[in-house]
Amino acid sequence: MLSAKSLHFDTNDWSQIEQSEHVIKWSHEQKLLVVQSFPMAPNIPCSLDDLQGLRAFYRNGIAAVGGGLVLVDVDKVKGLPCIKTIFKVLNEGGGIHYIGGLTFPFVAHSFVIKVQCEDSELTSTRDLTIFEKLLNEGVIALTEDMVAPGWVQDPYDAQYKGPSLLNMAEAEKYDELFPYHPLTQTRKILRQIEESIQFDDEVFKEPQLKVSNALP
Repeated sequence: MLSAKSLHFDTNDWSQIEQSEHVIKWSHEQKLLVVQSFPMAPNIPCSLDDLQGLRAFYRNGIAAVGGGLVLVDVDKVKGLPCIKTIFKVLNEGGGIHYIGGLTFPFVAHSFVIKVQCEDSELTSTRDLTIFEKLLNEGVIALTEDMVAPGWVQDPYDAQYKGPSLLNMAEAEKYDELFPYHPLTQTRKILRQIEESIQFDDEVFKEPQLKVSNALP
């Protein structure tokens, strides 16, 4: 029987705080890690090959809680189709947090791994440092209204005007400069999970959703 225990990955640095048949939670410092098993068809409204549709679906969903997209992509992890997501969400009391996810959807089941990294003082430091760098390099410029066009925008739709838009400082190429930034940590943890994850044999017997053979 499929459950949250049907998949395994390195959690040596994490402390388990909850466990049930379909949910396991761990914490570490200001981070939360969750595995969820859903014994039902996923509520994804389009094919995994329809990236535009998937991105619109996740964009609308996260915008409803004041969030924006950092990443929505489809890949294969250990041979299984996987939707990779990272969201940026404003906290009610100020600041932001990032939610990274790996979703493994099947015809009548799905697994979701989520990691949440909370805001820190490094969030504003990263933004200010890179903003000043790009301003000095002439990559961005301030208008008379003190606005820098292009500094924030949805990663897949430059015309979209919604909450918590991605800014240029959040590009992955700057992660090495800010190794303890919550977005850097989110990406790092997702990579570690991808590298170490293993699935029970019964998972591979589940009917899979159709996906392009072009995926690696």
